[in-house]
Amino acid sequence: MQELIAFDDAQAAKIRLIEMDFLLKVNKAEHCFLCNKRKRMAKLKEKRTSQLQQVLDRDQYIKYDAIENDRIRKGDLRVR
Repeated sequence: MQELIAFDDAQAAKIRLIEMDFLLKVNKAEHCFLCNKRKRMAKLKEKRTSQLQQVLDRDQYIKYDAIENDRIRKGDLRVR
């Protein structure tokens, strides 16, 4: 994905940390039986989105989001 979206290694490292933190917290929220899972998941997604927007440029974030949510296939994205 780094080659398709054209972000550098420093951005890739930050994205990796954001994604790992997000996945760990999602896993924790899914296994919490006293928590409101839907509300907690929405907050986690908002936090992840804001962190990704801080790391990536606007165009890079749009491409990243589109690939993550299967709006476009990886082969359809052209690097300029």
